[in-house]
Amino acid sequence: MAESVRSQIASSTRRAPALQTVQSGKNAQALKVPKVLICGEVGSGKSTIISTLPGKKIVYVFDPNAIDSYGVGDYDFLTFIPDPSELDISVKTLKKEAGEHKHDKSGRKGKIEPITYPAFEADFQTRCAEGWFAENGYDWICFDSITTLTDIIMDRVQFLNGRLGKHPEEADYTALMNLQRTIFRAAVGTGLKTFVTAHVEPYKDEFTGRISNRIMTTGRNRIRIPLLFSQIYATERDVDQGKVTYSLHITGNRNYPFCRTSIKDLNPIEDITLDPNKPPEGQGLGAFVDN
Repeated sequence: MAESVRSQIASSTRRAPALQTVQSGKNAQALKVPKVLICGEVGSGKSTIISTLPGKKIVYVFDPNAIDSYGVGDYDFLTFIPDPSELDISVKTLKKEAGEHKHDKSGRKGKIEPITYPAFEADFQTRCAEGWFAENGYDWICFDSITTLTDIIMDRVQFLNGRLGKHPEEADYTALMNLQRTIFRAAVGTGLKTFVTAHVEPYKDEFTGRISNRIMTTGRNRIRIPLLFSQIYATERDVDQGKVTYSLHITGNRNYPFCRTSIKDLNPIEDITLDPNKPPEGQGLGAFVDN
């Protein structure tokens, strides 16, 4: 019996996973990969920054107006924007109405089926699994923006839950948040430099009464998604006597408490206005994002 137990122990030891190789902190700098989250209001220059990033970029586009902002640069893009046929524009109320569409056997409502998110999911998962991004020489993988990606996720979640066109319920939001985090964890896991845009919304703290901006996403993901990024900035647009300038908030302040960076020696606010007479790559954020 004792010999049998020793044999089992030896067998389980042989099947144990190998330990990771211990790496020196001296190599940490070389392993750093920028993971950038840019937040700001509409028209504050978030999407334009993509053209300033050094290297070859692939952009997943969910915002129908984003491409107009990119300008000339070394980037490719894939668009996942809902077709009008996917959108149910009929009037809805909180009450159940007699004229409401019937559900099919699966609980799904009507004939409208949102297919934009499944198309993105299949595309992104396949390219990740095949190592397609690295094989094709991309330095950056970009998502523009969280806000519009959230919309196509919610459309699909509510369709699967038989609530398309109705007010979202707690289960819908839970599924949405889980998918959001999984997508960006996968993006960071590719090993590519990662760039994501998000919108902001004003928020009043119920205890202090202080008004600031927060990232426009759902629930705890306002905290959990930023944890995946090493650089979180906020953009602002200013017009003075007809001259338009753009700035980037680098460190957290009263207006943008979520900002932070892993880059040293930057000013709290940096001017990222582009010179139209020069190539965009390397200007603005592109001048220091890899430091």
